[in-house]
Amino acid sequence: EHPDVATSYNNIGLVHDNKGEYDKALEYCQKSLAINLKKLGPEHPYVGASYHNIGCAQHSLKNPVAALASARKAQVIYDKRLAYMLSFTSERERLAYQRQRTLSVFGLIGTLGSAPDLAKAILHNKGIVLSSILEDQLAAQSSSDPKIRELAINLRVASRQLNKLEMENPRDTSEKGWKAQRTKREAARDKARKLQQALARNVGGFGQARASLSFTIKDVQGNLPKNAVLLEFIGYWHSVQGMNQLELRCGAVVLSKGGEPKWVPLGPVEPIKKLLAQASPMKRAPDEAYEKVLRSLYDKLMAPVVKQLPKGTKTLILSPDGSLNFLSFATLLTGKDRFLCEDYTIKYVSSGRDLVPGKQINLPKGSLVVFANPTYDEVPVQLASANGVTLTLRSLDRDEMRGGLKFKAHPGTQKEADYLGGKVGDWKLQSKVYTGKTATEAAISSVQSPRILHLATHGFFLPEEKAKDDPRGKPLMLGNEQQKYRGPIRNPMHRSGLALAGAQKTLDAWAKGETPPAENDGILTAAEVSVLNLKGTWLVSLSACDTGQGEARSGEGVLGLRRAFIQAGTQNLLMTLWPVSDKYTVPFMKDFYEKAFASGDAPTVLAEVQKEMLLEFRKKYGTRLAVQLYGPFIMSFRGVK
Repeated sequence: EHPDVATSYNNIGLVHDNKGEYDKALEYCQKSLAINLKKLGPEHPYVGASYHNIGCAQHSLKNPVAALASARKAQVIYDKRLAYMLSFTSERERLAYQRQRTLSVFGLIGTLGSAPDLAKAILHNKGIVLSSILEDQLAAQSSSDPKIRELAINLRVASRQLNKLEMENPRDTSEKGWKAQRTKREAARDKARKLQQALARNVGGFGQARASLSFTIKDVQGNLPKNAVLLEFIGYWHSVQGMNQLELRCGAVVLSKGGEPKWVPLGPVEPIKKLLAQASPMKRAPDEAYEKVLRSLYDKLMAPVVKQLPKGTKTLILSPDGSLNFLSFATLLTGKDRFLCEDYTIKYVSSGRDLVPGKQINLPKGSLVVFANPTYDEVPVQLASANGVTLTLRSLDRDEMRGGLKFKAHPGTQKEADYLGGKVGDWKLQSKVYTGKTATEAAISSVQSPRILHLATHGFFLPEEKAKDDPRGKPLMLGNEQQKYRGPIRNPMHRSGLALAGAQKTLDAWAKGETPPAENDGILTAAEVSVLNLKGTWLVSLSACDTGQGEARSGEGVLGLRRAFIQAGTQNLLMTLWPVSDKYTVPFMKDFYEKAFASGDAPTVLAEVQKEMLLEFRKKYGTRLAVQLYGPFIMSFRGVK
């Protein structure tokens, strides 16, 4: 009855499974379960694994009822373990925990096709890390305990300091200097980690269920608007046969205001990924070829779903997963040669939980803050020599940015600023407009919960680069300096950002071995955005290129600017999936703001304006150009209009 014997029984079961001897596999997995239950207790993860393996064996033996019963027992244990993890860990630890389990946690119930169980699992797992972080922040801010509020403040300060250290090289680039820098960085990480852990324990208590984990399917259904349907897309490991013959597939749970959830399997992920790679309108292609891709994506992703929609459905609220986060669903072409947005109003959420209103913070909401048309090639502060100032980015990544990015002025962004500045009287808002040399990183860091924050500038996301040289320390020549390679930036929150005043000057300075002060270098990373104070901000508009890009994590959305602004407190976030036009974005934004203020429903207005522009420009210039100009705009919202 030793637990190691249970492990041996389990492994023998896996051997039988590989040989197709599923009755023997079931027998040994059941032996393993009996020991684990007795010696480790009913909530141990090994017990959950045993239930999962038994479910897989029962599935292979074509016993779906028994398989689902075991899958449900495993799911109960998964949920309890997740509740424990979220009650005492840091954000980094939560992400790591979810990253290794998200695809598998949906696997068996996805294979079995139980829509209610899938809906519940999705509700408790998809995007749960971001939800738990927001829950911590909101609970701390509204707490009557000064110690908890102080914890939240200290965490914000520590996070800012960590962001600075994560992106710096030491002044002394000798081995001793690098060692000292690593020590300082690790100390900052440890401090931020411990503060996050302490905040989690004080907000909820160790092992206590998160509010995010207490939501039910009925909670979500009750907050669906009339004639609206929620579509939760997921990726999962489908069991083709046995426990190890798995295939990565995707599917969608359809959740309407009344009735039971519906599960729509959409098949293997690989063909969909190939189509997504061809879906960018930035690649020159004849309309006929481009339209074929949009139709094929509709056939793969939406045609099976549309068949399951209740009669009278008018609005689709989409919660994409993985690479689907970068698809503009509104632009898909139906079998009748219509954009999907002609048939349905398209909206986006990170998770169905976003439909359930949380505690609202009563903050002043009477201001409009605009950052537009920054002067990229002028710096509002004096440049200093790299010999006396800590470098802002690691040398290799600085070189990549220098070679791959060029920030040029866009006069259209000034027109957006002038328009918004002229409308504040009509909208009864106070305004602060930062343009030219005043549109700085330091200025945006001081912004405090405006009603609207409008950012019209360049956005960027740098893909993670692989090692380009010997990681043991072979010297690389960069500009006027010689430094040892220390690896590219791994954190996607440091590879995504916005360009503000001085950004191009900063890139040029890096090429010369110079650097401006880190806190105002004109490069606002997503990590820096995440610690801004935007609690209660009704709308953030990112009128910039690629602001919806980032690193897609299955079950946890996109790590980049979109996650950062939501983490900072944004309720409605307008962003773009590819580069936008300086000229044609101006009328789009004007039309959007006029109607959004009139109705108060920003997500619906965005969908309506986008549809109008897509149809008008398709008629004039063809499908690909219409999608290129007006397809990239999407809006993610949370519990508010």
